[in-house]
Amino acid sequence: MREMAQIPEPFVLPAGKAGGPMTNGAAYYATLTLADMDLWTFTANAGDSINLRLGSTNFYGNLQLYGPTGVLLSTANGFSDDQLIT
Repeated sequence: MREMAQIPEPFVLPAGKAGGPMTNGAAYYATLTLADMDLWTFTANAGDSINLRLGSTNFYGNLQLYGPTGVLLSTANGFSDDQLIT
């Protein structure tokens, strides 16, 4: 089963799938396969610093950050080790 994200709608993860809520300061690990996406959520306030990293091996990943209304806030892609800081 593949995920489909319709921002800002809530999403449901299949059993055993990586993703879901994140806690500040923790590291989260997952394995992406071809055409896969992992969906994560977190809470932040205006003015908070956000640092997200996608460390990929043998492929170029795409890291996208959406706001609570579904607006694309930032994206990083085309690198083997993407980092997004807002």
